[in-house]
Amino acid sequence: MPPVADMEIKVMNKPIQAALVTLILTALTPVFAQNDERKRDKEPLFSVPVTQTTIENFLTRAVEDMARRYELDDEQFELADEILKKRVVGFIRGNRVQMQKLIQEFTEVQTGFEPPEVDFVTEWATRALPLMEKARDELGEIVGDMRDFMTDDQRLQLDAEWSAFNVGFGMLSGKVDNWANGGYDPEVEFVGNFDQRRQQERAERRQRILAMKQAEEEFLIQHGLGDSQSSRDTAKIAAARTPDRDPWTLEVEAFAKRYELTLEQRTQAFRLLHKYRTRRDSYLIKSSTKQKLSAAAAAMAEAKTDDEKAAAFERVAAIDKPVENIHQMLSDALDKLPTRAQRAKAGKRDLDKKSAAKSDERATEIANNKPPE
Repeated sequence: MPPVADMEIKVMNKPIQAALVTLILTALTPVFAQNDERKRDKEPLFSVPVTQTTIENFLTRAVEDMARRYELDDEQFELADEILKKRVVGFIRGNRVQMQKLIQEFTEVQTGFEPPEVDFVTEWATRALPLMEKARDELGEIVGDMRDFMTDDQRLQLDAEWSAFNVGFGMLSGKVDNWANGGYDPEVEFVGNFDQRRQQERAERRQRILAMKQAEEEFLIQHGLGDSQSSRDTAKIAAARTPDRDPWTLEVEAFAKRYELTLEQRTQAFRLLHKYRTRRDSYLIKSSTKQKLSAAAAAMAEAKTDDEKAAAFERVAAIDKPVENIHQMLSDALDKLPTRAQRAKAGKRDLDKKSAAKSDERATEIANNKPPE
């Protein structure tokens, strides 16, 4: 299990980063008023109390950084500081007990030497995912509140960084969603050697950073800002680490372009992509799936008669069926995003393209059949 707090937001603005980190760090403070009698090995031996003053100081530091980068005036500074403190502290107070339990359980697994049971991870993820979504929604409310007092240029910068955040969040929440659906594979995801585990986590973190950085750059370019060369460089780095563009990613990109999805719709589309792609990949990398594919490939290679070939194809199709089902769930979820107006506009463009293609085809026929002068 990778760190639940490992949500890369280095390309994000510091207030959003501070809000998220504060939500997580505060959960490490144990609840002292415990009425249940827990076993000794489950009782916290050491705690670092995080007071409201500590939280507010941390958030004010983040707003100071934001003021420098966004060139906030004094009134904007005060408003940002007030919004962060009110919302973050309120969220912590309302969810602290649940956050503490999740992080305590995670820490025990993360520092352990044996992989957790699949059922334990499934149950943990089932509780963690709604809280993650709730925290993300709270951060979205914070962003929305800040936009109210920002200038147009400041809003554009904030929207770009929020877009990047959602890409990173989608990648992480997609993994947790897969666990919640029983997709945790200890043979693949649990690395007993601590150094190797850290290397694996750093590799995943770098991948998220690249995806987020590219999302932010592309957003700015779409709005007439940013460096297109920088965006291309980022894309090349990402492509070098993932040589083959995933067809599902290309499909979602084409879908977003066809329906001219809004920022919020695009964000949701890519969150859905990461969710179902993670579920697909977890199925494909399972040792049992690999063994079935290997056996099916061997059967196909050895097949001589038509019946043997048909049987081999059926084995492959049966193995691929879960992938098809996951892909259909992605398609169904994406299909709910466009509005009626967006669908009508896309349909009209399709008809115009067909009409133009027919006109070009007719013009070519006339030109080819034109009698000599």
